[in-house]
Amino acid sequence: MFTKLLITCLIFCIIKLLYPSPGHFAAIATDHLYNPRDVFQYYAVQQDVNQDFHPLFEYETAQLLSEVRHTSFGLDDLPYWLFQKCSFELAGFVTSILNKSFSTGTVPSQWLTAEVTPVLKKSNPTELSDYRPISVTPIMSRLAEKIFVQQWLRPALPTELLKDQYALRPAGSTCCAMVDFIHHSTLMLENNSYIRC
Repeated sequence: MFTKLLITCLIFCIIKLLYPSPGHFAAIATDHLYNPRDVFQYYAVQQDVNQDFHPLFEYETAQLLSEVRHTSFGLDDLPYWLFQKCSFELAGFVTSILNKSFSTGTVPSQWLTAEVTPVLKKSNPTELSDYRPISVTPIMSRLAEKIFVQQWLRPALPTELLKDQYALRPAGSTCCAMVDFIHHSTLMLENNSYIRC
């Protein structure tokens, strides 16, 4: 397994060394029907919708890519180890894609597709509601979602109004919610014979 991973990374690095220029393939293109003016009919100008947008830097993206955990890949079939092991090499491409997505407020259509697996809720299913759908989106989509939550959503949530909420918090979990519920229930039962939930 490690040998296969090492060979894959080596091949990727060798290709990058052999073709350092982004215009390499454009320089060797020999299609006589190619007309650069025809390209503009398919090009849609996207205006930046967020004037206060602060772009990501490659070092930030490389750090996030290297921290991708062992996880299932989506319909794009890009495995987690590709992002982990080649984080430095992929950081530039991923950063430009994420910055364009965040600055224009658009999401690539490939990120909106998911592989849905039905998982049983009950032992003897009789209808569709007896299944729980588990959606697996591409790793790039999950990475964009993580950045969006960290940089824009979490700072926008007023902490004083969400003291009893445990979602979208770094240390929030169902266990914390249960401990909080039991704690408050116990405090109320000290002064009352019953409590209403």
